[in-house]
Amino acid sequence: MAEPRPKSHDEMVASHAVGHRSVNLSGFASIEKYVLSLFHRLPYVRALPLARGRRVLDLGCNNGYGSQMLSFVAASVAGCDVSERLIAQANALVTPRPIDFRVADGADLPFADDAFDLIICAQVIEHVVARDRLLAEMRRVLAPGGVAVLTTPNACIRLEPGKRPWNRFHVIEFTPREFAAELAPWFAAVEVLGLRASPEIEEVERTRVALRRSGHVGQVVEGGDSTDDLDQFMERNRIDSMRYVTTDLDESLDQLAVCSEDASACRNALRLMCGIEVAE
Repeated sequence: MAEPRPKSHDEMVASHAVGHRSVNLSGFASIEKYVLSLFHRLPYVRALPLARGRRVLDLGCNNGYGSQMLSFVAASVAGCDVSERLIAQANALVTPRPIDFRVADGADLPFADDAFDLIICAQVIEHVVARDRLLAEMRRVLAPGGVAVLTTPNACIRLEPGKRPWNRFHVIEFTPREFAAELAPWFAAVEVLGLRASPEIEEVERTRVALRRSGHVGQVVEGGDSTDDLDQFMERNRIDSMRYVTTDLDESLDQLAVCSEDASACRNALRLMCGIEVAE
């Protein structure tokens, strides 16, 4: 029997604090797990040019894997997550400079107004019941001219219209149009992009999603790959096998939103992160 989905924000926080998994970036059990790790790493890798010399918040930092990447270039990095277990893992990381890891709820951030120049909120918003509170807090702690970067799954490829997410930790999933509409009341400039990848990565992820949609969870979780197959796949498909695009968003594997109160800051972020020029 499926576990009940959190109905309130407090229930959601309690559920994630206990049950949410640590993101694994090594020792992959399958090709599918490796592809998922690329999805988690990509926004942080692309944000490195934007983070250079900046004050950065990793909101929903999990075990700190992304915060660690950012700490090599940022002036300062803070990371927060609702899970004490994951923050303990984050605090055990070796980093070039100290990172301010805290157990904290994104809807009630323990930071001063205008504290950050860049906020990364990767694969978080789909978990949150009180999204208005989350976005209001992001706006509050984001400095003038700052940029917020969010990623989230694409409901167009994951769900039949009107269906609930099959991931029990997701309270909502957005189409690209819905994602932009969710963010628009909070930021003057919002650009939503789609994630595309090499044919092999596309096939792996679309097959995984199709199996989950049809209820074949066991095939996804239990199926493994030989070490040789996995190693060869990893050699052919790396982080640079993935890219963000501005067209055919409904077909994308994942979504990235770049947001700011300053349209020029938003355009500059798109150029630095994705090599994309957006007309004024």
